[in-house]
Amino acid sequence: MRPCRREIPLLQQLQRDHGAEGFQVIGIAVDFRDKVLAYADDMKIDYPLLIGEQDALDAAAAFGVPTVGFRSRCSATPGPGGHHPFRELTARKRISFWTR
Repeated sequence: MRPCRREIPLLQQLQRDHGAEGFQVIGIAVDFRDKVLAYADDMKIDYPLLIGEQDALDAAAAFGVPTVGFRSRCSATPGPGGHHPFRELTARKRISFWTR
């Protein structure tokens, strides 16, 4: 299973659990728009998506995908890059800190 298929349900749950506190998941999709929209429909993604096509594919090749990062109003914490698993406990700790 691709890492994003495992992470999407967690991201959706984090959004439901913390959205009222100002937390917002934003998916960044690096593929062609029609493919992304079909995938989002298949996965029932309910958070906003930013879609990048060829330029984003070129950038992703330079930085590695998939990746998860966190951004608060005043700082950013990049994810591990590459195909490392997204850790629920780490995510919940960061969200809890930033949404106090």
